[in-house]
Amino acid sequence: MSNTHHAKVLQVALLPTLAIFGLYIWVYLQSPFSDFTNRLVLNGVTVFAAAFCAIMLFLLVRNFQADEPARKIWFLFAIAISLWVAGELLWAYYNLTIEEVPALSAADWFWAAGYVFLTWSILKQYQLVFPGHINRLRFIALGIWLFMLLLTTYIVVVNEPEHFWEDFLVFFYPTGDFFIAVSALALVFIFRSGQLARPWLSLFVFVVSDALYLWATTSGSYDFAMSADVTSLLVDTVYLLAYTVLGWGVFNQFLLMHFSRRS
Repeated sequence: MSNTHHAKVLQVALLPTLAIFGLYIWVYLQSPFSDFTNRLVLNGVTVFAAAFCAIMLFLLVRNFQADEPARKIWFLFAIAISLWVAGELLWAYYNLTIEEVPALSAADWFWAAGYVFLTWSILKQYQLVFPGHINRLRFIALGIWLFMLLLTTYIVVVNEPEHFWEDFLVFFYPTGDFFIAVSALALVFIFRSGQLARPWLSLFVFVVSDALYLWATTSGSYDFAMSADVTSLLVDTVYLLAYTVLGWGVFNQFLLMHFSRRS
């Protein structure tokens, strides 16, 4: 019976999800309202998608007892996404007030901090799976971060940037996504592609999203909410898709635990 209720809830949730996607694409391409209202809707949808992920993660945390190791893993994941929500809110504020969002803004600090907590969450997951290698896993995590930062720095320096830190962050996001997603991919194999693997697997969509953004911005073909611009629409829709896939995975995990405990 729990599986039936689980499936029904997912089916009901699918309709508003598709409707929100349709609204986003329609407003992006048609710009049916005033310029401010169009930007408000587009930013609002993205913030809503990110906030939904964070809320579902915190609800998922409540399903675990205080002494359960999994509680801290999901709590750190929730903190990471909450920091990204703060970044989305700040970016939306800039876009709605000054329209031209600075290449380097306060939003980037929240997004960057989110990667730290996301790494911490994954590290805790690995330590739970391999309890006899806690210190070794810590050194591996630090080594990956050091390599990631050095690789990003090298890429930026080779391209001879006019503004180092702005370019650093543009290249850091897809690089960070890639290394975190690869680390999460191993967890997918550990969980044998089960329900627990889905939230981690969704991180690969962020790799595609930030890689597209990197390509579009460096080529000069990106302009947020530019009416009927297919390239910008693709970049921003995939970004929204990344949050949606993450939210769907966490929502599915929450329902799985909720109905299994009720039964």
